[in-house]
Amino acid sequence: MARRLIAPPTVRIAGADDAEAIKSFRCGHRPWYVQDAAKVIRRVPSVLDTPAAIIHRTKILLFEEGEGGEEEDRLIALSIVQQAHDPRTADLVVLAVHRDAQGAWLRERPARPLCVAVLEETLRFAARERYRRIIAMAAEQNTKSVRLLTRAGFVRVTQLDGDYILYQATLPPIDDAS
Repeated sequence: MARRLIAPPTVRIAGADDAEAIKSFRCGHRPWYVQDAAKVIRRVPSVLDTPAAIIHRTKILLFEEGEGGEEEDRLIALSIVQQAHDPRTADLVVLAVHRDAQGAWLRERPARPLCVAVLEETLRFAARERYRRIIAMAAEQNTKSVRLLTRAGFVRVTQLDGDYILYQATLPPIDDAS
């Protein structure tokens, strides 16, 4: 089976005017952990540009496919990052790929999965925001997400409940020139 190749997406931080695009983003319906992520994605536009978002340093990275010309760019992935329990730790709240872009690879050399590129860009963003560490939760049954996180250097910290596991990674320092 041939890989579906797409151009590398453009990345930007969401603003209040992106609320409708985020609300209409669909990452799937099943299994239950996808539904959990979808609930967070549907709710997050309501906190954009609010005092709570400012306090928690909540940022939504939008990954879009398109040229930015006459047709609107299409949202193919997003990630939500905010400050965790301490100011040096970021919390990767959600990383999701649109259901129509799942399984896509980027047209670059070497080719890499879109989900890997989204995670890598999210980690770079968190490092540029001066976080030293990043945490993420993944459902134990979500083997693809667990594999994505552990291959990116996340280590298991603890079992949060019967379903979710907390992972953590150290972020590399970013030079001011970056």
